[in-house]
Amino acid sequence: SGTFDTGDVNADNPFCTGPLFELEMVEISPDTIKKYPCDDDEVASINIDQLRASFRFLGLPKAAFPRYLDSHRIAMAFKAFARRELVKSSADANLAGALSSLTDTHSLTVKTPLFPPAVLNLPFEYCLSKLPHPTEQSMIGADGEETTEPVMKLDIMLRAMAPPLCWGAGVGDKFATALVPSTPSSARGPLTIASPNPRTGAPSMGADATCADATWALSNFATDYLLHVIGDGSSQSTPLFLLGMQISGLLDRLRSTAGSLSATSSSMSERKETLKLCLSKCLVVKGHGEDIIVDAELPKDLSRKTVLTEWRKACERIYQRASIKFSTDGFGDGVTSVITDSRCNQHITANGSYERAVRLPVAIRGAKKAGAGSSMSFPLIYTVEDRYVDLAEKKILPKAHKRSYLKRLKNKISALPADAKGVPLTDDSDGKGGEDTMGSRGSFTAAVVGVAAALKGVDMIIGGQCVNVFCA
Repeated sequence: SGTFDTGDVNADNPFCTGPLFELEMVEISPDTIKKYPCDDDEVASINIDQLRASFRFLGLPKAAFPRYLDSHRIAMAFKAFARRELVKSSADANLAGALSSLTDTHSLTVKTPLFPPAVLNLPFEYCLSKLPHPTEQSMIGADGEETTEPVMKLDIMLRAMAPPLCWGAGVGDKFATALVPSTPSSARGPLTIASPNPRTGAPSMGADATCADATWALSNFATDYLLHVIGDGSSQSTPLFLLGMQISGLLDRLRSTAGSLSATSSSMSERKETLKLCLSKCLVVKGHGEDIIVDAELPKDLSRKTVLTEWRKACERIYQRASIKFSTDGFGDGVTSVITDSRCNQHITANGSYERAVRLPVAIRGAKKAGAGSSMSFPLIYTVEDRYVDLAEKKILPKAHKRSYLKRLKNKISALPADAKGVPLTDDSDGKGGEDTMGSRGSFTAAVVGVAAALKGVDMIIGGQCVNVFCA
């Protein structure tokens, strides 16, 4: 056990950002050398959805999937290169089988192609960084479409680095097109659509955007693909023109709010309330639009999955732009908050338990060393309001547990002596207990306050007060 630095190439961590593969000596056996599972005679494309499905059964964290996908991208590229450039005859294959039998070794040690050093030394890290990230790959849609990606062509990469192509000469239109990896596509066309320009950062003012109102133009947030579906709010000729009217109305409200805030010297509390209302409205529009897209009858040439993805991206860009636009010192963009409460220390366990109250002050001490409480952009909050505690106990926890179970557990804990600690608290729906969770008279309160702290953190982020929260 221990912690890993994901940025340390030499870290003993299978998910670090170090090399995707290294050369090492292994013992030759059927267990160490196996046939590559993704075997396809054509080796023309990678099925992203199939890889996602197989990844779920490996028991690895979700953060490891990009590395898993990149390893398959490289493996398929080498496999395709070997089949195109290093083709062996049937006689060579028979000879390899006979030689492996004579030498008492695995047949793959003889059959494995010897790749040229130039291929092994290609800048794979750079090439992979230019491919679509897994978060931009679409899953299997409701209509059964799958996401695929072309296999990297190593032979074309090598030819592109040799004269005359390396001098920028002799590149025909057809060959130049082949050098550019195509966008992952489905039976209904491209699924990964370029983000609009400008992005959610500071807007770039063009010839047709000479005033501040252009900051909130719909074209700054929605792609052409989405605009073709929802329109610009002024026409009813598009399939989902109601969504165009809603999102245009949202942008008009944000435009007027931004103008009023810049024209007046509003207080911090007024600014917080205004931003919270605007961002809440943005989330409502986003959720309402998702419901409409799921239930709407779309033309056959449109992918429901793609429309839904682009709608979410547009709303998220608007949300982020509003958060940045209305931010100020100690509020909004660039602010990280730490939330704690002394009531969480009331969960007192037995000696030697992993869940010990001493961990909380240590965590807060570490946060302080990192700068918590020393600046407006890194506030340290010591109290969770009672309204969040009531919300956690009366509304949130009953969604995860039966009310009868919560009541029985609360009564059991409140009946403990005031000086009790390390008492078995585990209780299932049948009323049978165990000793895998121990605590004290304040354990139930500590658990509820912990949930309340998380609710307060979510409320602060959704309300635009900060970008992330650490609760302890």
